[in-house]
Amino acid sequence: MTAINYAIEEDSTARSTANSSYTKVGGSGVQEILGAELQASTDYVLIVSAIISGSSASANDFEFIIYIDGVSVTTSYHRLEPRQTASSRGHQYFFIHRFTTTGTPGDIEFRMKTAGVNTASNYDLYMLAIPVGELTSADFGYIEDTSDFTNVSSVAWVDTAATFTNPFDGTSDYLLCSFTHWEVDTPSDDLRMQVDLDGGSTSVSSLQFEGEDNAEEYCFGDMVYLAAPAATHDPLLQIRTTGDRGDCLHSALFYLRLNAFSDHFGTRDVTGVTLSATATDYVVATATHTTDTTGAQDWIVGGSGIKTQTDNSKLTRRRVEDAVLGVLAGNNVDGILGNGTADVIGMPVFNVVSAVADATSLDIDYVVVEVSDVSPNYDADEASLWGFTPELAVGGIIPYAAHHYTHNLG
Repeated sequence: MTAINYAIEEDSTARSTANSSYTKVGGSGVQEILGAELQASTDYVLIVSAIISGSSASANDFEFIIYIDGVSVTTSYHRLEPRQTASSRGHQYFFIHRFTTTGTPGDIEFRMKTAGVNTASNYDLYMLAIPVGELTSADFGYIEDTSDFTNVSSVAWVDTAATFTNPFDGTSDYLLCSFTHWEVDTPSDDLRMQVDLDGGSTSVSSLQFEGEDNAEEYCFGDMVYLAAPAATHDPLLQIRTTGDRGDCLHSALFYLRLNAFSDHFGTRDVTGVTLSATATDYVVATATHTTDTTGAQDWIVGGSGIKTQTDNSKLTRRRVEDAVLGVLAGNNVDGILGNGTADVIGMPVFNVVSAVADATSLDIDYVVVEVSDVSPNYDADEASLWGFTPELAVGGIIPYAAHHYTHNLG
């Protein structure tokens, strides 16, 4: 198979701007995937995760968006009124998008702006561009619904058009990503999403988020590992609210068949843990694996946990770490907030681990930390861990074009 390229950006340095026009902060290769790292005229899926915030808890003019080749991707737009104002404490941003590069690919940039009086910030940014155009049609799927669902029902789950019919083969393992983009409309209503797998019996990525201001727009979602899901499953992205308000502007699903690559691992643990002590590491999921590759290979590794708030000041850190290799994604100094006491928040992170030798024993944990102790205790409900080497299972290797590190573990 022809060699193809992926590209990844990781930046855990707090970045901020007071500009009133959209600004990418940092030098070349920071907070962006350079066009030179992408293949020309190639189909990609972009996955973005970040922590976003602003300097005033009473302003709603902190805005965030993705630009590709100098053009804004409107479905990535997020407008925020933050609950806390520290640049390393904020709300989870998550976005997925399928696009095709031009003959001369342009840069993919994470930009932000504010009214000029305050400061918009982001922290712990991850951007991954997967060249799905170099995979077979059986190895991935992407579907989106651009319909505007207004005043989404609180009575029952509403089906979007983001769905697949029997996409799984019954034996392979998959990474499933889900995303919704909302207008808040009212701060008293919670916005909800889930992926129904089998007509109502099994759902994953069940998230809920309360707004702070009518003007806000939210981008949130999840990444979940599925071990050999049944071939009869039909994943369907559904939406709901708690008060018949809130408009869902966009939704999308993306799956990646991990057996398409020469080696992979994954787990999903739904046991959950209660976070009862501050500054304490709680392991929500663990994956062990011995690598089986042709020589040393890079690994794309990630995880996502889901936490349920009991108080809107709960601040949670999350990271993916190996017993020997150390912290692989996330870190020890950031924190993710919710708005409401019933928020259920996805916390995905991912990164590349360079040149992992064949027959390396991996012992990887998804770890969460309660930053401040607020009663009552709250839970980390579940977590997924996953990883794959971009060496294809049949011929060829996906060499990464580049990845940038500005990592500060604190």
